[in-house]
Amino acid sequence: MSKTIKLKLTEKPSACVECPWYGDGTGFAPDEINPGARITFYGARPDKEAEVSGRPFTGRTGKMIEANIGKYGLGRKDANWCNITRCRYNHTDDKPASYFDAARYCGRVHGRPDLASSRVVVPLDAEALLFTAGLNDVEVWRGSPMVPDAGIAAGCFTIPTVHPSLIFTKPRLRSASKGDFYRIHLSAQSGA
Repeated sequence: MSKTIKLKLTEKPSACVECPWYGDGTGFAPDEINPGARITFYGARPDKEAEVSGRPFTGRTGKMIEANIGKYGLGRKDANWCNITRCRYNHTDDKPASYFDAARYCGRVHGRPDLASSRVVVPLDAEALLFTAGLNDVEVWRGSPMVPDAGIAAGCFTIPTVHPSLIFTKPRLRSASKGDFYRIHLSAQSGA
């Protein structure tokens, strides 16, 4: 007879009460801001591991990113680790709340980091690209250095890349992702 272990999620703060995702049974992982960070990684939402630990990018995705930047002598402390929403939506209900409503609420209540202090902003997926640069289709834009004129990264040097887990479902992106991280490293060193 196997025993199921239920992990305790980090509780959502009281500021989240008016969010359309409040009370959906998921946890909370605030942004991790490191003073002097040269890179700001942006995902759409935390994963289960982050909602348990209360720190973003502590699961497989975070480990893959850390390994990719570690090849160039960069570590976790050299980056800010952020998500557009600080929780995941539990998709069990028939009328899911809008991701965009939750993302706007999250930004208004919890704020956004000062992206101008980073040398490069890295959106990791379609939702993050839309909110940071106002663009769609991260696979089209991946690896393209830009200074967007829309989104929360407007005016900041940005290099979108695909979410690291995508290389498992789309192996053709594996070498593209490696090239993106090389560009991210160069931008973290030089600022462009």
